[in-house]
Amino acid sequence: LMICVPLVSARREELERDLREAARVAEVVEFRLDYLGGARPRELLALSLLPAIFTCRRRSDGGRWEGRESDRLTLLQEAVDAGAAYVDVELDAAAGLRRRQATMTIISAHNFEETPGDVEEVYARIARLRPDVVKVVTTARDILDNLRLFRLLKSALVPTIAFAMGERGLVSRVLTRKFGGYL
Repeated sequence: LMICVPLVSARREELERDLREAARVAEVVEFRLDYLGGARPRELLALSLLPAIFTCRRRSDGGRWEGRESDRLTLLQEAVDAGAAYVDVELDAAAGLRRRQATMTIISAHNFEETPGDVEEVYARIARLRPDVVKVVTTARDILDNLRLFRLLKSALVPTIAFAMGERGLVSRVLTRKFGGYL
């Protein structure tokens, strides 16, 4: 299990401070390009003291990206081409990214409403695309939703990130290591 710190500050001096603080507690940082005000992956990699995940979430995926989809995928491709450790792309957009061996691909699916009854099928759809890491993030409406995600982690055949958002999902984030969570 690696500890990851997401970075969202658009101001360079704050971002540099956050990077230094993250280096004290984390093994990897996540650059949220949808928050970082036009920063380019290559320049962010030059600043980072740790391996980096790059992601750029659309509004529909809980992010702030409002630009064209082609521009968003271009940004993520820039991260791959610059040699980022990881790029996180959504299941429905994964085909638009050219992979390179130096960059691990995280293919993700988010559900902001619930932990769906077919969470195993969501995992299987992602796994069929042969990502380096599968990521399934749901919303816990019931404390038992956490158990479903723990079972998913225990049965995963590839490195997997699975946790629930919301207050009822806190236990899934705290205990992910115990059940084999990747991040």
